[in-house]
Amino acid sequence: MPTAKEYLSDRFWKGERWVSFEVPMEGLEMKDLHCFSAYGAAAWLAGVKSKYGKLYKVREVGEVLQSMKGEPAARHDKEILRKVLGDFPVEIKESTLFLLAQGQYGAISWRKWINPLTAIQSYHVTSGSKLECTFDSLQDALVTCQQLAKRYDTVSLTGNTGYASITLYNSFNGELVEQNDPSEMLPIAIGLFTKFNQGKQQLDFYNGRLRKINPAEADEDNDLSYFYEA
Repeated sequence: MPTAKEYLSDRFWKGERWVSFEVPMEGLEMKDLHCFSAYGAAAWLAGVKSKYGKLYKVREVGEVLQSMKGEPAARHDKEILRKVLGDFPVEIKESTLFLLAQGQYGAISWRKWINPLTAIQSYHVTSGSKLECTFDSLQDALVTCQQLAKRYDTVSLTGNTGYASITLYNSFNGELVEQNDPSEMLPIAIGLFTKFNQGKQQLDFYNGRLRKINPAEADEDNDLSYFYEA
């Protein structure tokens, strides 16, 4: 049976750049490691495991291999990183600065403004936690939502952009109350990844498959609660 290091190296070169594992990582064997090409899949597994009382996290495979091999980490000036990060619409966290200073990937919440009427792809009407109906039209969804609000205690109408869910209406005492005006620009936060490019002295941004992107055009969100921050 391959060692954990051999297994991760093989997965890395096959394009599986994320590993989901139980914390702490020390002493884990190959059978304890689960590799994926997309962060979302690795985070999904971590979420499933957490339901059984296990603490699972997700980390980039290359960084795990570097740690296993005892290779020295890069050293970048945190104040330079803080200044560079400050040029972007992101929350600056000390844990992110620490990872970037070590030459590793950091997780960020990129704030962007969207037009709900053009960004939303489908509308979902729910009662409690049950999905009742899905619509392409806001007007059709509103009519059904109003009808259900008279029958159920809790009814919601949300819009799905494909990477974010926006609550538009909630019911109170049988009446619908607007939560977000779909005709107005709305700020949302998108989970992405970044790494400092030493040669260009700039931050590069990545999606969940670690493909370089323009974050302003990002069309996915990642649940960063499972991202490993040492």
